[in-house]
Amino acid sequence: MRRRIVTALLLGILGGVSSAAAEPRFTARYRQDCTLCHQNPTGGGLRSLYASQFLVPAEMSMKKYDAEQLQRIHPDVSSSITVGTDVRTIWVGVNDAHPTHNFFQMQGDLYAAFAADEHFSATVDIDQTGSTEIYGIGWILPLNGYVKMGRFTPVFGWKFADHNMFNREELGFDQPYNTDAGIECGIRPPHLAVHASILNGEPGSNTRWDRNRDVAWIGDALWQFHVSQCGGGLGGSIYYNRNEPTVEGGGRRTQGGPYGYLNWHRVSWLWEVDASRLRVPGVRVTTKLVTSHEVSLQIGPGIDLLATYNYVDPNLDLQSGTRSRFGLGIEVRPVPFVGLEATLNAYRIDEGLDVPGSDFVRGEVQAHFFY
Repeated sequence: MRRRIVTALLLGILGGVSSAAAEPRFTARYRQDCTLCHQNPTGGGLRSLYASQFLVPAEMSMKKYDAEQLQRIHPDVSSSITVGTDVRTIWVGVNDAHPTHNFFQMQGDLYAAFAADEHFSATVDIDQTGSTEIYGIGWILPLNGYVKMGRFTPVFGWKFADHNMFNREELGFDQPYNTDAGIECGIRPPHLAVHASILNGEPGSNTRWDRNRDVAWIGDALWQFHVSQCGGGLGGSIYYNRNEPTVEGGGRRTQGGPYGYLNWHRVSWLWEVDASRLRVPGVRVTTKLVTSHEVSLQIGPGIDLLATYNYVDPNLDLQSGTRSRFGLGIEVRPVPFVGLEATLNAYRIDEGLDVPGSDFVRGEVQAHFFY
């Protein structure tokens, strides 16, 4: 078993390299942590004033705002209140094997942050899917550290905007129902970010993977470094829940693995490899392997070519049931705060006892309005 896990991890990493990434690519491109673009120290949600008032309108789009237009951008509606939004509408088309051609609202978030002073603030993210985040942050720890309390999306690996990346949907962190209540602490000395969370699920809550009163634990760290003109990051995540709901009643879930990035000029590669083990005492032990990769090439301001590779083996003890996704796409921001994306994903499914699989191709066209 151990040999198979190690071999699969190596194959996942090498497969990502050969297959030739989502907003986390800006961490690699700018070689900064998430607070460069977001008020949440672990990324996602409300954007920082620096991102809204400078990075997006002056650097991350094809059209650049002039000085007069920049003066009109005021997400800080007062000295203590900042607002923002994300609206994504998508069209999906699938081949005859999976006949689906449909528009749907992928994302609809309204953000507001209320800052009492430079150390304490409260943030509300109202989400159309029910994954509402509402938490307070106190920047009160040494080493540029903080304490967060409330309901939020736990920090675990890369928070890709594409929730169908396997490291999100296969590990339970995809939308909806991916928030949990608890406490998160983090410190951020130079070139390093370390986070730890204690989460307490609620029976009947909107958390898919922690619907009990036992605590769950998450740890995450990312170290960033530079070698000549190449930037890199190397980190890892670990999650433990001793009583995850299952069809048998309850099981012990342990999952985690390494993740990181490499950046050279306009090319960025983000990767993540995770193993997820569910132990139901006296019944079964199931180990899942998941790997996700994303490569981006910035061909001009506001234009990125994307390539993705995802792989999952839902049970390493079985010889069938694996699933892969190969994707190519382009993301364009013609004007500030408007993004257009077109992707084509090819799914390869190894039919197994519990997998009715057949290969198919899925095309997506997405419009993203944000502020």
